[in-house]
Amino acid sequence: MFFAPLPTLVSAATILCSAVAAQEQTQRLWPAAIPLAVRSPYFSSWMNPTVDTGPPFMWASFWDGTRTLGWANYVRVDGATWLWLGRYGNASTIKEVEITPTRSIFTFQAGPMEVKVTYLSPIEPADLVSQSFPFSYMSFEASSTDGNPHAVEVYSDISGEWASGINSNLIQWNLTTTTASTYHTVLRSTLQPMTETNNIAEDSQVYLGMSSRSGLTWQTGTDTALRDSFSSTGQLANAQDPTFRAINGRDWPVFAISANLGTITSTSSPVVWCIGLVRDPSIVAWNGASSEDRHPYFKTRYQDVSSAIDAFLLNFPNARDRAVALDEKLMGEAEKVSDQYADLISFATRQTLGGLEFTTSRVADGSYDPSDLQIFMKDIGSNGQTSRMNPVEGIYAAFPALLYLNSTWAYSILLPHLKFHNGSQDGTSFVAPDLGSFPVSQSTSHQDLRGVEDTSSMLIMVYAHALYSGNGSLIARYHPLLKRWGDYLVNRTMNPANQLTADGGQAGTSVNLMLKGIVGVQAISGISQALGDSAASQMYSDQAKNFITQWRDQAMNDGHLISDIGDPQSWGLIYNTFADKLIRSNLVGQDIYDSQAAFYKQLAGDSTNLFGLPLRSSGSDARSDWTMLTASTIEDPSTRDAFIAMVHSRANYNGTLGAFPVTYSASSGNVTRGIASPAQGAVYSLLSLQLQPQAIAIPATTPDVPANRPARGLSSGAIAGVVISAVAAAASLIVAFFLWRRIRNRSATSDSEEGGPAMTPFVQVEGYPSIPPLEVAAAAPSNASSKRQQQQQWEQRSQTPSSFVPPVSQEPTSLSAYSSSTNNQLRDVVEDLRREVELMRGHTNYTYTEPPPEY
Repeated sequence: MFFAPLPTLVSAATILCSAVAAQEQTQRLWPAAIPLAVRSPYFSSWMNPTVDTGPPFMWASFWDGTRTLGWANYVRVDGATWLWLGRYGNASTIKEVEITPTRSIFTFQAGPMEVKVTYLSPIEPADLVSQSFPFSYMSFEASSTDGNPHAVEVYSDISGEWASGINSNLIQWNLTTTTASTYHTVLRSTLQPMTETNNIAEDSQVYLGMSSRSGLTWQTGTDTALRDSFSSTGQLANAQDPTFRAINGRDWPVFAISANLGTITSTSSPVVWCIGLVRDPSIVAWNGASSEDRHPYFKTRYQDVSSAIDAFLLNFPNARDRAVALDEKLMGEAEKVSDQYADLISFATRQTLGGLEFTTSRVADGSYDPSDLQIFMKDIGSNGQTSRMNPVEGIYAAFPALLYLNSTWAYSILLPHLKFHNGSQDGTSFVAPDLGSFPVSQSTSHQDLRGVEDTSSMLIMVYAHALYSGNGSLIARYHPLLKRWGDYLVNRTMNPANQLTADGGQAGTSVNLMLKGIVGVQAISGISQALGDSAASQMYSDQAKNFITQWRDQAMNDGHLISDIGDPQSWGLIYNTFADKLIRSNLVGQDIYDSQAAFYKQLAGDSTNLFGLPLRSSGSDARSDWTMLTASTIEDPSTRDAFIAMVHSRANYNGTLGAFPVTYSASSGNVTRGIASPAQGAVYSLLSLQLQPQAIAIPATTPDVPANRPARGLSSGAIAGVVISAVAAAASLIVAFFLWRRIRNRSATSDSEEGGPAMTPFVQVEGYPSIPPLEVAAAAPSNASSKRQQQQQWEQRSQTPSSFVPPVSQEPTSLSAYSSSTNNQLRDVVEDLRREVELMRGHTNYTYTEPPPEY
């Protein structure tokens, strides 16, 4: 067996090799699931090392570990074929694994070649479009271990299991070639919009592609036939199977791409595949007055998936460099806390962002609005029949990661709730726990079952966003709604009878819930102060101080906080102290923080629970998200690290199927709920508390989109440096041109629904490269006509009998990259210009048949 139930584990950030008794020994990391391609709620594939055979003898699977996602990968060396992912074949020998926030890197031995395979799911804080494109990379590198050259070919195929949750469903396919790439498209013959089966979307189009290169061959056909053909000849037939059929129909259809690398001692550059899953529309959102289709945000730059795939593949070297820089930045900051904390950042990052859909809307002329980014979260891993959309407690848990990585993301995930409630006609004065069932929100009224919990969370998050981004547009636009929520908390915080709490306590007596409500009241005080309403700010602040005095009198016993008023023997994780720290309300005195740290230290030292402390003394389940929020408030390093170690133990535990769960038995690790949940973003709580407050700028108008200023993230201080006079002069000229261009075009530029300029990513951090995305260059009019004809053929094909022979498309595409700036100040100016161009594109009839705007 490759794995023990709980193996000896080391840092997930890197697999360490150490010399022991003059012999090098490599320790391996085997959590329950290793991310492969994780970009959205429906595009989430993992390797599950819990199965007896061990890698590479396993299929990729969906996040819950129960749905196979057929993905077979082979390398052929001197005529001998070796498997690195899949179920059948001659297995290569796995040597080590490295997990970073953006990558899973496997090293295998395949005969005389050492193979490195990297699964990269990009995280792009500086580029909203790239972040929203639901594609991942798989790259292959190899080097000879005997010093001799060897003939090498590589192969990858996927099955239709990615496109539907029901294997008996009919699927169809197509092969597209452009001057830049070759890719397969796979989808159900009859799409079912906004429908899922066992969490698998039934309206997906799935893609497997590779950049155009010498030695590339492809084929559609029976799984065994294609793999045997590659094993025998090292290439494919460049032919499509003409018979559409069921996913598991006669002779399972698969979709393969291979490459002949020739006779080499090492690869000169990686061989790269892309894999992706697109749904369009991806969300139906209820904005408080009506429902609207929401589309993938990448369409604000790319009119079609083909252009986006070309750009994505050609941009791999830059995307890899950005990923490495981001990993180094995140891990460097996390390792200042501890190596185990850095491991948790590695585990949590892709999982958090993999629960989100980045969307936009269409404007009257049919184009997509770059100023209208809204993010929707799926309650992945919930135990119900349906998953909730934008669950408030899930957003609250993930909020530290979003705020830290890019505060625009924090803004954009709060916006759907604000729009929903602002237009609500049901007269409620509290926050609904969610927006309905993912991916379709409903215009339903809500009972006051968790009003204090969720209303407090929203006020805390809205204020925290303004505090750390300096962007006051949300609080300005929605101040009346926020004030209504604040008044609700004033009336209900100290008497929240008949409500639920996020930690399973009794609302009327929960010390933790009362504290959150009090901090929520202080949040509306801060919001009012930022808006210049000093009288209201003072009123809410006085209420919060009055409440906290009452709370202290009832919540303390024997030198620590109890969990339930009236039960002096009760205790729990009072994780809502994180909210007090986050918005710097200073309501919870230092004496309470000190006494709680001492009490937690005693609990951790006496506990026989390997995976965490129970949330409450009356319970048995631990929660990683609330544990990490608690850990962030503990100043004593040894006690803080004990909490981190318990969560780390569960993250590394592979005794159960599925990606890192949120809720599990504190003693056994058995899953309760929350497999692959984006709530793991709570791991970032320690980093988020290092962010520095900003002066909150209130716009003259109250747009429904962020102000055009850098959002802060990934930094704990300002960018420093001296710009030489020549560069400063150049920057001044560009700024002058930028301002003139903006003034000239403002009167001609129509705003989005509420008005306002385009989204902006976080300010660049020194050492983190800014590499502008690839843009699609002008295409000939005849190409546009050809693409329309291809689209018509594709639409006709969806109604065509399964005997139809799919065409091979020819789509010439030309792409070019902009170069990056050599200094931060000039780079920021250029980035502002790029965003301004994106905004102008979104509000004009510009198409890619015209030359793109230049800087």
